[in-house]
Amino acid sequence: MYIIPQIIKWLKANPGKLMISLAHAFWLIALTFFWLNQSYTYGDEFFLVQMTSGIRHIVLKSEKPDKDDFFFINVAYDRELIPKLDGSGFEIGKQDITDRKKLAQFFHILNENANSHKFIICDIFFKEDSPHDDLLLKEMKQMKNLIIPFHKPKSGQRDIPKFPVQSGLADYEAADTKGSFLKFRLMEDTQRSIPLIMYEKLHHAEFRETPLGYAMNGKYSLNSFILDFRVRYADLFQGNKGYPSAYLGNILLLPETAIREMVRDRIVIMGDFTEEDLHESVFGEIPGSLILLNAYLGLVNGDNVISIHFLIFLSVIYLMISYNMFYGKKIEERQWAIRMIRSLIRGGFIAKLLDYLVIMGAVSVVSYFIFNIHVNILLIAAYLTVLGHIIRYVRGLGIKN
Repeated sequence: MYIIPQIIKWLKANPGKLMISLAHAFWLIALTFFWLNQSYTYGDEFFLVQMTSGIRHIVLKSEKPDKDDFFFINVAYDRELIPKLDGSGFEIGKQDITDRKKLAQFFHILNENANSHKFIICDIFFKEDSPHDDLLLKEMKQMKNLIIPFHKPKSGQRDIPKFPVQSGLADYEAADTKGSFLKFRLMEDTQRSIPLIMYEKLHHAEFRETPLGYAMNGKYSLNSFILDFRVRYADLFQGNKGYPSAYLGNILLLPETAIREMVRDRIVIMGDFTEEDLHESVFGEIPGSLILLNAYLGLVNGDNVISIHFLIFLSVIYLMISYNMFYGKKIEERQWAIRMIRSLIRGGFIAKLLDYLVIMGAVSVVSYFIFNIHVNILLIAAYLTVLGHIIRYVRGLGIKN
């Protein structure tokens, strides 16, 4: 315990250095939360997330959500043909959409049994007209805890589904130009996502924006967070080995009592799991419906909530980095322009950037395994590298700490 009195003694002798280092540490925390709340990430971070997620879920075999809590229904092969119209309203051919008559039949069976399901994510965008719309709408209006998606097109206006039932935002952005998905945004302006609406209803929660950021039930929270894929594509449609799942057409061949038991007290996820709605992720291709479910599971596990322990962890790390940057070993003083040229020629900037990437990478790995939060490493590393060179150049001009 000899080290503690020495630390206290040093703090008393260097209050100014401590305050400056603390101030910069808090600034780094503010930058970290600002970048964490953005809906995008950088491709350079994709590999780190992929590696750590793979270690946790594949190598260490982390615990999966209970299979009895979910039921997956694939609608990819239940289609109906409707007219395809041009911009003037003239028919130019045919197009296929999800069979709305079968959807209405399925919902009718559940309605007849007082909706024994827990929640239904019907991840189908209803935009075109169908002869069966009135029948489907009648059943959807009677459904308990049903939600359908809407989208936000580039114009900024909602792409609203044709049915006036509960809907939520179902958009997500790619992490790189290859279309890889990494991060989910809970709320876009005032538009709430499907996972957020679902979580608020099932867990009596409230997510809102505050002057200092976002809060979930009064606790500081992230609006965007990297998903931890607790349920993956490989877990579906594997018979008894995977999560309960079936194709819509096959389900409707069963007795109604069997159908009701399939979904009793379960979250039902309906969508295209095999054909069109597929996105690249850290675990390979994943259906969009699974992205929505894993975002909900992230909320259930508090992946978006910032704990006091995480704040302490970042504060200690950033305090050490800040003190070392401002008051670490001095470099020899040279004229700043000469030093800049030599630094660039010798690759000093790149070398220092790599140093900080390694440091921040280690911080992100520890943060993920302890707090389940990935820290954005690239921007923080770049900022620290640039700031470090500025400090060196200022010292070279003869300005002392």
